[in-house]
Amino acid sequence: MDDPNGEVIKLEHIGASLRTINWRDVERLRNWKNSNMRFFFHQDYITDRGQLEWFHGYYNRTDDFVFIVMYRRRAIGCMGFRLKGCIDIYNVILGDKRFGGMGIMSEALQLMIKYILEQYYRINISAKVLLSNSKAIAWYTANGFSKHSYVNQGHVKGYVLMEQSKEV
Repeated sequence: MDDPNGEVIKLEHIGASLRTINWRDVERLRNWKNSNMRFFFHQDYITDRGQLEWFHGYYNRTDDFVFIVMYRRRAIGCMGFRLKGCIDIYNVILGDKRFGGMGIMSEALQLMIKYILEQYYRINISAKVLLSNSKAIAWYTANGFSKHSYVNQGHVKGYVLMEQSKEV
């Protein structure tokens, strides 16, 4: 798929590669998100229609990028980033659990960060992680992020803002 800016983005390394999502990924992304909803801010079940509406909106946004993580020509997960004054990494999902613990998602994250730094020099990279998601907090820490601030506001789920500097 072309990204919202009209470019095809494909990033490759020895083990992992990233490609921008396309309409054929819509159902896979919906299934991955629904299977992991407890780890994300939006925890409502995503319907077929809701996912299609999201995809049409995504396709028209110029500040939102979502990638499929590929390993040996197999889609195993996804991750994305949004431009919000800083870079907001989101929806990092290992969809195929058989590939967990192999470092593939970490490699994919480093590929995406490299792309971000090449395209958006001098910008902070961050991720909001639910406080209840200790595995994700540990994973981001292992990948060069540090805890920057905590937010816990009544009706809003508590989260930690993880940040990585461009020097990493």
